[in-house]
Amino acid sequence: MALTGSDYILVLPLAVLGAGGLWSFLFGRCFPRATPWVITLAAMAPVVTAWRIYGDVMEGNPLYVRFTQILPPVGLSLYADGLGLFMFILVGFAGLLITLYSFGYESEDPKKYRFYAFLLFAMLGLAGVAIAGDLFTFFLFFEIMSLSIMGVVAQAETPDAYDASMKFLFLTVIASISLFLAVVITYHLKGSVDLVPNGAPMPQSSLAFLAFLGFLIAFGVKAGMVPLHIWLPDAHANAPSPGSALLSGLTVKTGAYGLIRVVYSVFGVVFMEETGWNRIILDMSVVTILVGSAAAIAQVGIKRRLAYSTVTQLGYVLMGVGLLSPVALVGAIYHIFTHCFMKGCLFMCAGSMIHTAKKRRIPDLAGIGLEMPVTMTGFTIAALTMVGVPPLNAFVSKWQLSLGALDKGAPLLVAVLLVSSIMNAAYYFPIVISAFFGKPGSRFVWKDSPWIMLVPLLILAVGCIVFTLAPVNWPLVLAERAARCVMGPGGFTP
Repeated sequence: MALTGSDYILVLPLAVLGAGGLWSFLFGRCFPRATPWVITLAAMAPVVTAWRIYGDVMEGNPLYVRFTQILPPVGLSLYADGLGLFMFILVGFAGLLITLYSFGYESEDPKKYRFYAFLLFAMLGLAGVAIAGDLFTFFLFFEIMSLSIMGVVAQAETPDAYDASMKFLFLTVIASISLFLAVVITYHLKGSVDLVPNGAPMPQSSLAFLAFLGFLIAFGVKAGMVPLHIWLPDAHANAPSPGSALLSGLTVKTGAYGLIRVVYSVFGVVFMEETGWNRIILDMSVVTILVGSAAAIAQVGIKRRLAYSTVTQLGYVLMGVGLLSPVALVGAIYHIFTHCFMKGCLFMCAGSMIHTAKKRRIPDLAGIGLEMPVTMTGFTIAALTMVGVPPLNAFVSKWQLSLGALDKGAPLLVAVLLVSSIMNAAYYFPIVISAFFGKPGSRFVWKDSPWIMLVPLLILAVGCIVFTLAPVNWPLVLAERAARCVMGPGGFTP
């Protein structure tokens, strides 16, 4: 089993992340000064790898390696095309910022080295999912990510945290069984589970529909699709805030990413249009958007409100996938990026409020904008982005989704996006107004969070603005390249 230099570069970040997690778990307490550096270097591995392979992939030369001697007859394979690179960059960049943020948030927790270990193991699973070359490899890394996230959610060791982690585990088992069933059926029908384009067509049958339902359930659980979202609010509310940022910024994206892969690489656009199964995704996306928005308005806990907002935002991505439109697919992929930035920033800001001001309930945040001005500035920028105020990032993705809906003759979906934006404003703007203009309930402390927590959230806040103001919107270019990779040159017209 020979590897070329390019192939090996895909294996390296996975090995480094795994080694970093083992170091933190086994030796973190023994080497308290060295361990943060080891963890940081491990978290940097995907970033360095993405920088190294970026030129090759963008020139149309995807990287691919198969390990046929591991777990035959399927084996394991890694594949980095435009979409895989897009996700891999997000995992690397956001994962590194979350890691740095966690050094400040978890600094006083005696169990912090265990948390860092689970964080790196989760990043290993996320990175593996991004560059999985077949569904079996995807399944294995999907499981690594899921089990690691369970440890992240249970970090506080409170009864509520244990309950939330067990609920997450229960839904994860359902997702895992559904995904495994779908993978087995796919292998039976196609003779392959490759995610590389130009595979054998999927025959229309009741078994094929069962596989589609398996994929939809598995990825719907991770994406927080209603009614499979029930684990998400409790997990966010009880996980440490760096864990919440990882959950919302990256983990839920694996559901959307997996659905994109199977719809376009396993079934194909023609198959989905002939069967009409994409309408199931569209219907579920509308329900997810509206239910998530309504539930968010009713929450008084800051993290639970952000959690239900995540449900809504992933509904947008599901809509972009279900429309089977090149423009809508670009909008869905771009929204994966922009949601990673704005929701990662929001959860970091919420974590700063909890860590420094000890405030979790929205009514208690009156006047906190004067107490923690840097944190609330970041929160405000991310909240405006979430609503879709131009020229911030989410406006671009909602614009693309709206154009895709109109291209497919579905103006009602545009109305759903507009109503959702209004509802977003209804549960974000009162927080911002109260924070800067409300009367605080206690004496001002005039203390913001440590710089190690502020810098990552500010980087994400700046990222909500800077790309749309640049001469070339680099993430949008990447999203178009990613859409072209999964649809094929003949099916993509930007």
